[in-house]
Amino acid sequence: MSLLSLSAKGATGELLRRLEKLSSYSRDPTLKAKLLELINYVSNNRDGIENASRVDFYGSGPIEKAVDITICRRFEKRGMVS
Repeated sequence: MSLLSLSAKGATGELLRRLEKLSSYSRDPTLKAKLLELINYVSNNRDGIENASRVDFYGSGPIEKAVDITICRRFEKRGMVS
């Protein structure tokens, strides 16, 4: 199972174990730094990653709201006339 699949299923324990294993085997300092950064991110956001697998993200509501906010903010900038 891939790392992406593990994160999609909310299996953060296994995900962290595999990332730490990859980090310990890595000889590339840049890759090792990126893996440690990812391990830190997953550790800090563990609850959200585990809960995200339980929520259906089907629908355009959040995307439409983000677009609406972006457009409104652009029109509120200096020199814009509504």
